[in-house]
Amino acid sequence: MLATRQSDFIQGAKYLLQGFKVYTHPHIKPYIYVPLLINFIIFGVLFYLGIHYLNHKLSILTVSSWPSWLQWIGGILSFIKGFIITSLLVLFLGISAVLATICANVAAAPFNGLLSESYAKVLGETLPSRPLLQTVGASLLREGQKFLYYLPRGLLVGAISVILYFIPPFNLLTPILLYWFAAWMMAIQYIDYPADNEHVKFALLIKAFKTNKALCLGFGLAVCAISSIPFINFFVLPAAVLGATKLWVEKLKREH
Repeated sequence: MLATRQSDFIQGAKYLLQGFKVYTHPHIKPYIYVPLLINFIIFGVLFYLGIHYLNHKLSILTVSSWPSWLQWIGGILSFIKGFIITSLLVLFLGISAVLATICANVAAAPFNGLLSESYAKVLGETLPSRPLLQTVGASLLREGQKFLYYLPRGLLVGAISVILYFIPPFNLLTPILLYWFAAWMMAIQYIDYPADNEHVKFALLIKAFKTNKALCLGFGLAVCAISSIPFINFFVLPAAVLGATKLWVEKLKREH
């Protein structure tokens, strides 16, 4: 049983890599550009605002307006300022990568649905037809359903994390708990696109997840890991949609 779960976990992670491999497929490429563009714009805005904020807050370390007898300290402060900026940038880029992924998922939801639909057809699936405007509306409604699913569980995980933070050595479990929760949410986020295209109810999708926990967590953890890497995370969104579509078609579709 344990060996099977480990195999499913690894297989789930591999589906994300398979998503990257089909980037250049001629039937998919037109649907990749919009999610990528949205991801670039959101991350670019967050990065620009963050840099502007950091420069403003660290302007106190500028010595040009100081008395001449304190100018000698300028070299030391420049080094300190550079170190602080570099450290904060690394932290900020990691946080921005996650935030950009979340925002891009919401903004690009209808386009992600179209991308998933195009790849499902490449895989030989026959999907029920739906007008474009209805597709957009259904995608946005589905995002609302996912948000209502995430919110109470996120609040619960957050409360548990706060409690554990003040109880050594259990506070060491907090990052693990948060990361696993994020992985579960990311798996739901992306695998829901092909499920929604086939008009599968959200409750049935969650049921399929619960019977394939290791597989879904493996995929979700892979998405979270790569999404937290600055610049590389630009390209995760379409790959995750494609990988999730293949995972749904090959593994989860039979569960609903």
